[in-house]
Amino acid sequence: MDIDYLRRLEHASKKHGYGLQWYIMAGYIIEQTLGVDWYQQNCALESQRTAPFDQSLEKDVLVLDYHLNFVRLGHMLFLLKDTPGFEQLLTGLSCREFEPVFFELHAAALLVQNGYPIQFIRPTGVKGEDYDLAVDIDGQRVAVEVKARRAGPIKDSRSLKNALKKAKEQLPRTSPGIICIAISTEYEVAEAARHIEEEIEATLYHFLSGTKRVNGVLVFWHRWVGNPPVCMTMVKEHRNHNARNYLGRNWVVNPAIGMPAANGVQNGFPSFMFDAQQGATVDASNLATELQR
Repeated sequence: MDIDYLRRLEHASKKHGYGLQWYIMAGYIIEQTLGVDWYQQNCALESQRTAPFDQSLEKDVLVLDYHLNFVRLGHMLFLLKDTPGFEQLLTGLSCREFEPVFFELHAAALLVQNGYPIQFIRPTGVKGEDYDLAVDIDGQRVAVEVKARRAGPIKDSRSLKNALKKAKEQLPRTSPGIICIAISTEYEVAEAARHIEEEIEATLYHFLSGTKRVNGVLVFWHRWVGNPPVCMTMVKEHRNHNARNYLGRNWVVNPAIGMPAANGVQNGFPSFMFDAQQGATVDASNLATELQR
């Protein structure tokens, strides 16, 4: 896709609002970063899409969920492109299931957008050294393990226990570590698709009460609410005050990132539509220049 064509698409889409612009530009970023073949095989509308792009197109809200994940991938690839270890992460995509990678990027983006420098870590296969990210919190290196627990809504405490146990084993014993877990999307219109948040709270409390290795747990998920539906990123955070390497502070993560924006770009999402230095949206030519740096 050349710059002139991308510019024409952007201009043609303005009358349709930000959603279509974001979709076009996210597709361009995905193609440029991961390759046309990967794009066609994994997330194109006409393909047998891989998770988390594999929602049925028969239900309106799931169509929106697909488009959100598509735009979010473009957002994350653009936001994290200069992060140490990023190229190495992408190199291994051909031999990895993509959904865990998507949520590793999602957790990384949440941390970066809240001001923390991060690094993607090369897999080692060694317990205690095989975590996903390293984050700098107040000058101290903190290990982060990311898990995707997406097999339906959380209805009881058993649903999170295995994911938390596996994640703990991948964190170091002698330095601070936190766990990030992505859980299934919620839909306001479907009672059966909602999480019981009290069960999430109880699971995190009991898990952290029984370990000194983990400094805290961050659970995040998407929630579609309203009419027309708007998607928010929901976050539950728990600190472990008895942690062996207690840091003595909160991790502040914005609990709600909405899409689409009602009046322009909000919350720096998507990142490719906002220039943090200039404080303005970017056009297609600027986007292509950034991708070619």
